[in-house]
Amino acid sequence: MIEDVKAEIRKFYERDLDQIKNLEKTAFIDYPWTEEDFIIFLRKQGKGHEIFVADWRENIIGFMRVIKNQWNYEIVSIAVSPEFRRFGIATQLIDSIKSTLIPYTREDIYTTVMQDNRDALDFFREQGFVALELEHNCHGEMTNLGCYKMKYEMAEMPLKEEYANR
Repeated sequence: MIEDVKAEIRKFYERDLDQIKNLEKTAFIDYPWTEEDFIIFLRKQGKGHEIFVADWRENIIGFMRVIKNQWNYEIVSIAVSPEFRRFGIATQLIDSIKSTLIPYTREDIYTTVMQDNRDALDFFREQGFVALELEHNCHGEMTNLGCYKMKYEMAEMPLKEEYANR
């Protein structure tokens, strides 16, 4: 039995690709990314498109695809290997982004969650995300279900006196 899993959260290396693709098929059974989807995303790596992995004992047990622009992050997808779910791996992945948010800026984190994915909706709420709106047909012809656009906003922090008096 696995007890305490503290994964190393790091950026994707090319050698991780096969493990990520296998995990993709396990996590997103109905709509996994194709080879072409991965290639398109990876071509934009370093230009705001990043994949973060949860590496535990040289095995990729989770990953998160993220798009970063000047002010926001968008979590495109997050997946954890079934045998490592409920061990805090997804939380560790999200915390890796939260830790980069800079106080006193307007940086936020966004994601979309299928309206019928109760586990994911509950998870993101536990992480401090709030549902903003329901987008209809967010996956085009793949499904007629909607997605909730969700947002994590860094807690308002009182300005330090040195900033308030400027």
